[in-house]
Amino acid sequence: MTATLGTSYDWRNLRRAEEYGETPSSNGASVLFSYPIRDSDAWNLQGRVDWRPTDSANKFYVSVSSRARFPTIAERFSSRFGGAVSSPDLKSERATNYEVGGETALGAAHLTGAVFYSHLNDTIVAFPLIYQNTPVTQSRNLGH
Repeated sequence: MTATLGTSYDWRNLRRAEEYGETPSSNGASVLFSYPIRDSDAWNLQGRVDWRPTDSANKFYVSVSSRARFPTIAERFSSRFGGAVSSPDLKSERATNYEVGGETALGAAHLTGAVFYSHLNDTIVAFPLIYQNTPVTQSRNLGH
């Protein structure tokens, strides 16, 4: 039996996020304004156990991983040429993945299979809405 473990640490430091356009307080005039700055960080973990019974052509494994995906600059700030509304407070999404699999030899043929399940938290989706009488989308975090 062998075990493999891994971890990583990701971070994002945002220094500046600005846009030129109208704000509720600009009375219809276009102005340069700043979005709130939010840094992010996340740990990612992964583990796998492989097992081969002695004197056997069979192999089995189980793995678990938990990984974060930061929202892109476009998902947080882009208006996509008028087709979207910005979402500067968008959180990272997290995927926890489980997998069980195996392999066996059947004479000259090999049979391999696996089953997996993924659980997502704070999934980033394009949410349709009407903004200033125009249909647009906005990136939002959606539960599970």
